[in-house]
Amino acid sequence: MKHALAFIFCLAAARVAAAQDHVTTPPPDGEAALEKKLEKKLEEKLDKKIDEKLAERKAGQQEEKQADKQDPAAPPKPGQEKAGKGEWWERIKLWGFIDFDYRDPESDPSPGDADGSYLPHHTNLGLDAFITGEWEVGVLLEYLRGTGGVTAQYARARWKWMPEFNVEAGIIQGLRSAINTDSICNTIYRDLVDGPLVSSTAGPVVRDAGIGIYGRFAKVGPGTLGYKLQLTEGLKGLSETGATAINRSTGVSGAAASGSVLGTSNFQDINNSITVGLRPEYALFDGGLSFGISAMQGKYDERQDNDFTTIMFDVNFNGAIVAESMAEGFMRDVLKLLVFRFEWDKTKLDTDAFATAAGVPDDLDGWYVELGVHWHIQAVRNLLPVLKDAAFGVAVRYDTVDLDGAEFKRITVGFQIRPTNFTVLKFDREFNKESGTALDVDNDTWKFSFGIIFVY
Repeated sequence: MKHALAFIFCLAAARVAAAQDHVTTPPPDGEAALEKKLEKKLEEKLDKKIDEKLAERKAGQQEEKQADKQDPAAPPKPGQEKAGKGEWWERIKLWGFIDFDYRDPESDPSPGDADGSYLPHHTNLGLDAFITGEWEVGVLLEYLRGTGGVTAQYARARWKWMPEFNVEAGIIQGLRSAINTDSICNTIYRDLVDGPLVSSTAGPVVRDAGIGIYGRFAKVGPGTLGYKLQLTEGLKGLSETGATAINRSTGVSGAAASGSVLGTSNFQDINNSITVGLRPEYALFDGGLSFGISAMQGKYDERQDNDFTTIMFDVNFNGAIVAESMAEGFMRDVLKLLVFRFEWDKTKLDTDAFATAAGVPDDLDGWYVELGVHWHIQAVRNLLPVLKDAAFGVAVRYDTVDLDGAEFKRITVGFQIRPTNFTVLKFDREFNKESGTALDVDNDTWKFSFGIIFVY
């Protein structure tokens, strides 16, 4: 602001000096009108320059506010440019990410790689085509080391009619909060290497063929109200022969849809029932604080005799966004560093005599709480141009789940380094404890992950 005022002052002084020169040397009568015309043009040019300078200053302030609002450890998602702009090839975004994962082979051998060597753990390739301002199609494929197949995290078409009402169809992602739904947060957006225990054991991540509507209402009290309503195939947990993918060791994680794109048939493809899912989400402070409830109900067995019902509640807090609405001060400086997450899941399963004999549990529940701190060091950002977005983070998470009497607890402590917006290194230490009917084993472990996003 000081620079803008100084500029305005100099321009005003120049105008006064010019006016004084004209007073000391008055023009002839025939040139008076021309002189006035020139003075008027000069004033218009000066006013225009002043307005331009003020506009530039205002734009700079807006950019500073936006940068201050952005979480330094949350890189931008690829493919979010304006839809329907430019030539057709400019509206197609090819992107993906790879993470190299190392786990302690004595306590947590990686799938298909018992020595824990540095090999890609997740390899994802995505393509999003923004056909028009209303239509877009996209696919995100994932190869997970050790599984022997490629799955579709999503393969969908979307019709964006208005902010309050949009439609998607195909292989769509489930109702969980964004931090646990989007596959890309496996490496890039999530602070810790592994996701919460409860998100895969007591609360299913449904990724399956279906149709859904979603949207967000801009003015609902002090915040915004979003929603998702979906019809999908749902869980595939008990075959006609009595084989079950729902148990007291891994919960419902083995019953989630496979999303296979290679035509392979496996146990997860047996159920063709319909699952109904609904998620309202209320957000405050431009999304910096959100509360969501997700509910799903459907069949989980091939015989179509047994229902499941899942309720999930989550809270997500991003201090960098919330602090934007606060006045300058110590509290604002502290809050802008913090990230907080909480989730509680519960799944009830009907179990007839056949399901009970197969060993299907009837009550799964759990929760987690996570606190993270994100910050940057300006001296590091000044070292090299490539480090201009470098950021750091630490996170602590406590997990606890009860799988019908088998209890699992985990404490994870992690440190993250993000040299750029598209790379991250993570170092985690996990402390695990089993009780109840679960066998207590020595499985404390440490993990390292390096992830990178590429965008074309």
